[in-house]
Amino acid sequence: ELAEYRQLGVIDARGGVAAHTGGGCIAHAGDAQGDGFTCQANMMAGESVPNSMASAYTAHEGDLAERMLAALDAAQAAGGDVRGRQSAAMIVAPATGEPWRPRFDIRVEDDDEPLQELRRLLRLARSYEMAARADELLAEGDIEHATRLYLSAANLAPEADELTFWAGVGVATHDLDGGVELVRRAAAVK
Repeated sequence: ELAEYRQLGVIDARGGVAAHTGGGCIAHAGDAQGDGFTCQANMMAGESVPNSMASAYTAHEGDLAERMLAALDAAQAAGGDVRGRQSAAMIVAPATGEPWRPRFDIRVEDDDEPLQELRRLLRLARSYEMAARADELLAEGDIEHATRLYLSAANLAPEADELTFWAGVGVATHDLDGGVELVRRAAAVK
């Protein structure tokens, strides 16, 4: 009904892309598309933001979450939102599995550096994802692989003492001294 004031981007399951930026959107507003993606921006400091986002997204070789962060960084570098920096969010659905359970669902509601905080939360989410996989491997009896994942999770987010604790518990199943050392390190965090 109010399409003139709306903005929408859609990518279908086959990678088809469609986008709309209504002529009544608050300047600067626009969109840019590419193979399997679309970038929308509105209330931006300049017209170059959507194209900057698209360029960064295609140039980055990481997974979807990393490419989205690269696009957001490029948007900020191109002038960003005229209202300043305050919040950021990211939801990434899994490529397979239960589609209603997002792989990442992270939000920064109010921060002076929301993209920096979003990046930290993504790193933490990846760490917990690794630890969850390590739990599964441990239950299957693959202690060696589980231990490597527990340690990787703890190393990826060393500030997360809970991950260090669970890495210690996992390691202790076959290396009691090493596991105890990790649990002590986690317990020492204040």
